[in-house]
Amino acid sequence: MAEVNQVIGCHTVEAWTQNFEKGNESKKLVVVDFTASWCGPCRFIAPIVVEMAKNAPNVIFLKVDVDELKTVADEWAVEAIPAFLFFKEGKLVDKVVGTEKEELQMTIEKHATTNQVIGCHTVEAWTQQLEKGNEAKKLVVVDFTASWCGPCRFIAPVLAELAKKTPNVLFLKVDVDELKTVAEEWAVEAMPTFLFLKEGKLVDKVVGAKKEELQLTIEKHATSVE
Repeated sequence: MAEVNQVIGCHTVEAWTQNFEKGNESKKLVVVDFTASWCGPCRFIAPIVVEMAKNAPNVIFLKVDVDELKTVADEWAVEAIPAFLFFKEGKLVDKVVGTEKEELQMTIEKHATTNQVIGCHTVEAWTQQLEKGNEAKKLVVVDFTASWCGPCRFIAPVLAELAKKTPNVLFLKVDVDELKTVAEEWAVEAMPTFLFLKEGKLVDKVVGAKKEELQLTIEKHATSVE
């Protein structure tokens, strides 16, 4: 089972530095919740932040108690709490003060890079993306589709949602009429066909707009790169 994204409490300066640097290196969005045990609004927003973390696996959530790590709070000029600071590669890119759930959610969505289905419209683009996935040792899911195919249109938004939820998987889309040579190379006959590749090797296949089977096959082969 995939590990659930959590809010990581930083109780020492060392833990803060380690987790902050880890987030910077991964180039993920880092959201830091500056809080305090005596702060009522902080207690109110805490379970909401936990839920947001679960739904945003591509974001690192850290929690800092301003009394526990006063030097860190001072360093980032935190005065009112709860304060949420948004970092990318060590740089402060945004800030939300208070318990406005909608504002917090919108700011996360604004800065978080969401995993998407990448359309390959040339053989060069296809080769480049496939090699990128192979080098990263990620599972690569390829959706072979066609503009005239009804079931393909039906499954497309489902695939887009699956991509958002599985940032450790590379999703590619190939139009069989546009890239006929690629479709022939992989012996694609019916649409939609989903091929599952690992390090350039075919490990599984799903034919048809079968949502449950598609999801189960992704879960079966996806391994976290963390």
